[in-house]
Amino acid sequence: MNTKEELLEHLREILKAEGRALGMYVELARSVSSAQLKAFFTDLSKEEEHHAKIVREMIALLEGSAQEPWHEPVPDPSE
Repeated sequence: MNTKEELLEHLREILKAEGRALGMYVELARSVSSAQLKAFFTDLSKEEEHHAKIVREMIALLEGSAQEPWHEPVPDPSE
């Protein structure tokens, strides 16, 4: 697997984790009666939504990009 594929795999796992965290915070916000806790968990869920958006954008950028070397090219000894 090349570096781009590895990054995409990791980003997809991160996106799943963000989704799980978002769901957890939404559920917690629904389950508490305290307005302060409800607002706290709602704010956290919004942060997770924002994180997921960033990760989706990163995935889209990587999927649309050509594989480029991530290191300096090795010099040709004949030059």
